[in-house]
Amino acid sequence: MTVLAWFVIVSNVIGLISMPFSLRDPNAVALLRYSPLPLEATVAIAVVSEGLHLVAGTAILKRRIWGRTLYAIVALAGFAISVFTTPFKGMLIIAAALIALFLFILYRPAATAYFRQRAS
Repeated sequence: MTVLAWFVIVSNVIGLISMPFSLRDPNAVALLRYSPLPLEATVAIAVVSEGLHLVAGTAILKRRIWGRTLYAIVALAGFAISVFTTPFKGMLIIAAALIALFLFILYRPAATAYFRQRAS
């Protein structure tokens, strides 16, 4: 669980740090303009999603069972939004595989035992 939690935390910190740099890149902005959503909405959704993923990752690391529920909700909602807004659908295959793998890991009996071992 800790490897998964740290992966979620680190990858989303990197996403938040790199976002301002991406928005200065004309090529990245041009790609984002293919989305049916306005650029500002796309960025807002990304920031909220990454922030909630950070909360979920931290909660998972602290053995809070609600962290896996939060991860599941945010990941699935983000994927659903991406299905309708991402112009390059091929990129979603990797995202779907990672989400499925993480949910499989988070909802196995061993994961439930991990969350139950939380110190009071």
